[in-house]
Amino acid sequence: MVASLDITSLSDDAFSPISPLRAAAAAQNMAQNMADFAGFRVTATRSLEDFEAGRIEMKKVPGLGEKVAIDDFDATVVFVLPKLSCGKPDETSETDQDDDSSDSDVTALTYAYKEHPDAAVRSVFCHQHDIRDLGVLSGEEMPFHDFQRVLRRQLHRVITATCGMQLSSFMSVDRDVVFWKIAASQSHLKRLAEKYAYLMPYSEHAYEEVGMKPPMSRTGVVLPAYAHFTVACSGDFQPFRSIDAIRLVMMELQAHLNIHELESQGAIARWFPAAKYREMKALTDEVVGWPIGEKFRHVPEHGDIDLIRAYFGEEVAIFFSFYRTYLHRLLIPFVFAMLVCFLEWCKPVPMGLTAVHSTYAVFGIGMIFWGINVVVGAEKVVFRERWRWGVNGSTIAEVQIKGYERKERGSGKQQWYAYGGKIITLAFMWIVMATCSLLPFFIKVFQTTVQTAVTFAFSFLWGKIARQIVALENHRTQARFNEALTMRLTFVKLFVFVFPMMRLAFLAPLAQRRCGEPDNMSELFYNSSNHNLRTLLPDKQTDSKCITKDSKYFKEWLESRRFKVDTFIDRAFLYIVDLDQILADAGEREERTISNKCYPGCFPVECELVVSHTGDQRLRCLDTCGELLKRSLNSLFFFHNVFAVAFVVVPMFRVRWAAKAELAQASRDQDGSLVEPYTLIQYQEKCHQVASYEYESWGGSYVEDFLELVLGFAVLVCFSTVSPGMSIVAFISQLFEFRLLAYRMTWVTCRPFPAGSEGMGEWLKILDSIIYLAIGMNSLLLVTVLRSDLDDFSTMEKFLIVLCLIIFFIGLNVCLRLNMHEQPWDIVEAVDHNHDFVEALRLCRHAPRCQHAEVAKLPDNAILGVGDE
Repeated sequence: MVASLDITSLSDDAFSPISPLRAAAAAQNMAQNMADFAGFRVTATRSLEDFEAGRIEMKKVPGLGEKVAIDDFDATVVFVLPKLSCGKPDETSETDQDDDSSDSDVTALTYAYKEHPDAAVRSVFCHQHDIRDLGVLSGEEMPFHDFQRVLRRQLHRVITATCGMQLSSFMSVDRDVVFWKIAASQSHLKRLAEKYAYLMPYSEHAYEEVGMKPPMSRTGVVLPAYAHFTVACSGDFQPFRSIDAIRLVMMELQAHLNIHELESQGAIARWFPAAKYREMKALTDEVVGWPIGEKFRHVPEHGDIDLIRAYFGEEVAIFFSFYRTYLHRLLIPFVFAMLVCFLEWCKPVPMGLTAVHSTYAVFGIGMIFWGINVVVGAEKVVFRERWRWGVNGSTIAEVQIKGYERKERGSGKQQWYAYGGKIITLAFMWIVMATCSLLPFFIKVFQTTVQTAVTFAFSFLWGKIARQIVALENHRTQARFNEALTMRLTFVKLFVFVFPMMRLAFLAPLAQRRCGEPDNMSELFYNSSNHNLRTLLPDKQTDSKCITKDSKYFKEWLESRRFKVDTFIDRAFLYIVDLDQILADAGEREERTISNKCYPGCFPVECELVVSHTGDQRLRCLDTCGELLKRSLNSLFFFHNVFAVAFVVVPMFRVRWAAKAELAQASRDQDGSLVEPYTLIQYQEKCHQVASYEYESWGGSYVEDFLELVLGFAVLVCFSTVSPGMSIVAFISQLFEFRLLAYRMTWVTCRPFPAGSEGMGEWLKILDSIIYLAIGMNSLLLVTVLRSDLDDFSTMEKFLIVLCLIIFFIGLNVCLRLNMHEQPWDIVEAVDHNHDFVEALRLCRHAPRCQHAEVAKLPDNAILGVGDE
């Protein structure tokens, strides 16, 4: 049922209470008798027959699986007003109160009294001259229902009269909320755009007027000039998009209303930008769908990103633009990983342990190049988008977040909160490090599974703690909150994901070392497998029969693994990393620390005899630490992708079930048949209630979506040297997750406020830090975990190799970074072209005035300074 709202024409009798039985009366009496909502009166209805006759458009919503009435034509922003029943408390059943906690809270407030109603109303409106007729609010308290009636009358008058908005309303099918659809006419949008100096792109008609064409990028994308909108030159600008209307309407509403205070006072339950079905359908066809017709596209094109920006705003578009770049470049390691796995598993040519690990080493070095290419490429893409979208150095409307206290900014309490947040962060990282280091000494079975579970448990726990820390920092806007939350979350979660793998690769062999006499250690390591070390060698190697615990091959291999504790630094380092010593007595602890008879506590699992670069035969073995590292990496990466997909899929079912339950409840209340159809706005409200786009919500958020992508990138670029197969899993999972995210954003997540963005911000710093981490990790993995010809080099030579690799890749990254500061030639030409266009347009606009202006006469005594004067 769609209705228009006219509160000013209502008498006080219009707000008299009614019983729940009258609310379920026949449709012809509902419009006249519905008074459940304080400050609301239905004055016109549209029945189900109107929709069935085609007078109202009906379309199918994929998330619901049914057709809904498209009622977005007169809505830019939607306010949801909760039901305020005037019955007695015992008239509300306990089951109704348990269905929705927020509705139960509002119902409970209905029977209470509002203290200091005058101050409460004043806190809602930003300007005192917007408040009228507050005489009825005199006194210490008044019934909450009467308070809401006055407050909503004032709210309606400010929205319509003061802000100049158009307002229509209708009731939900289950009669529990009322929707106020707020919009502004095109003429009013123009006035608001001029009032707030809103940036708008010039139209193609404006370029043609001065005999020019809009500049194009090297990819064929138009790069129009932007300027502050003026009503006088409105014909020079492109038409307003839906996100422009949302921003302008919210800027005007926030200038007069405290939206969060409206929610606190119970006047509205929630608000959200209205969905637009045609734009959602276009997103479904171009981005969500998977075109496999004439041209297969595994990633969207630039035009698809523009559709995302036109509907969700620059912030979400920047995320999908980076996602597109990442997915496009992920195809390269996917192809090479397939080749490496084919050579390893299918063995078209004989490949032993050394050959396989040599291909791993080449792949790992290539992944460093690939990671640098991803980050630099993403930065270039975002740089172009900033100029193309006109957000370079501009300010875009933002919504103030709930709980912001202006008086607390810069106070001593805020400084203590900042210091406390840093202390808690460091303490949490120490707890993670200690737990992961001590875990192997207490868990002897299923170590991979337990380690993965602990990693995700710490990650989940820090997500809860970080939000509380950032909330105490008192940020004003959502953009500032996201920026602080990004830095607080990412580096700790990155540590949680990376440290367990670093421990397995570098610290576990030292912390779990075995010490004793050479003969005993020889027996221990030789018989560590099911039978003996000889069984780990390939059958085709004829020299394997000569491998015994007394053979020179085995003794040379064991001696190469012995720790040389010759200096004080060596002893101090081993003492620090020997976490197992807390379980030993003092004498054993000292012996293990200073002994030169200690070996890494990792036993061989696969061996082979190879010819070294000096021509001698040597024994090479893959140990249990390397094998456990590979299994842990595969487990962590697999479950990371599974959870990422699950958290995208689950809200789809939750929203569907909630909408179906609402329809079923409405059908039961109305004797099995709905009086009016379910509408798109009602479905969107259910999406906002169940899966809104905010942190720790089922609908996801900008920070969480970006963080999941960055964490996967970090694990991939840092450790794929050990397990190239992760690139195959990454490409396949990200290919599907991209489409699922696009579907969730379009049909499941309530349309968020179209937040602007000037780029990736803090995410670029994080990605750059990950690259430096990957350079160090891959360089160390090449000489410690992988079994290759580098095993034949001494410790000092290995150190120099690692140092050279790190210096080379850091230099490469720095050179590419310096190159990023040079603007692309097509951007420079577009900027110059637009500068000339703006000057030509300005002269064209002022030329007629100059032709009719009076020409000033030159005074007779004027000195021109030319010739013999």
